[in-house]
Amino acid sequence: MVPAAYSSSARYGELKMPLVIVVGEEDQLVDIEKQSARLHHEVPQSAMHRFPRAGHMVHQTATEKVMGAINEAAQARTSEPNSFRQAADVLQQTTIRKAS
Repeated sequence: MVPAAYSSSARYGELKMPLVIVVGEEDQLVDIEKQSARLHHEVPQSAMHRFPRAGHMVHQTATEKVMGAINEAAQARTSEPNSFRQAADVLQQTTIRKAS
């Protein structure tokens, strides 16, 4: 982790805006569980999307799915963070089922 990100990491739980984390399952540069999943658990109003057959450049290999995740964050109501996460969990389960 870069030093600036590390020094800020203790405050991630203070974030209030909707946060969407997109992850390529084949990413060889980021440890999904130690970094992406940890961030997802630390930020209650976050949603995490794991895309199979995508690597670190997920925005280039799964562009349509990433755009969908961005639209999801843009439409999320900041006053109802739990509904954002629940909706994202349903979307994630659907994405995994379609990819299988």
